[in-house]
Amino acid sequence: AVVRQDFDLANEILPSVPRDQYNDIARFLEAQGFKEVALQVADDPDLRFDLALQLENFQVALEIMKSQKPDKSGSSVEQQQRWKQLGDMALANGELVLAEECALYAEDFSGLLLLHTASGNRESMMKLSALALEQK
Repeated sequence: AVVRQDFDLANEILPSVPRDQYNDIARFLEAQGFKEVALQVADDPDLRFDLALQLENFQVALEIMKSQKPDKSGSSVEQQQRWKQLGDMALANGELVLAEECALYAEDFSGLLLLHTASGNRESMMKLSALALEQK
C-alpha cells in the first residue's frame, strides 16, 4: 500500500501490524522519502527526534527532548548533544528563543554568550556569568 502511496489503506492495515514493527516501518517510509508519515508511525524517541530534525519540525523535536528523563548526573552527554543539535538548527532558522532554551538545556555557555552578545542583552549575560560560576 505504501509503495502505491495509498496511505488510507496503509492506515487501515497499520493497527494489525505488531507494535514492535512500527520503527522498522518508519525506517522504510523514511528511505522511501515519506518522512512525515514515518514520523507519525515511529515510536522510538531517537528515531522520532531525527525525523523531526530532518523535517525541521522543531515543536515535535522539543517535545521529544522535554519528555526524555535525564540520567542521575542530570544530563547525559548524548542528551546535551541533541539539545545542541536542536538549538543549532533553531538558530540557523531564526528561532532565537528556542535556540536559547536549547543552549540552556545543553549547558552550551559559549552558544549562550554568542546569543546574548549578539543581541546586546546585558542582563542575560550577567545571569550567564552567574550560571557559569555555579558550574565550576
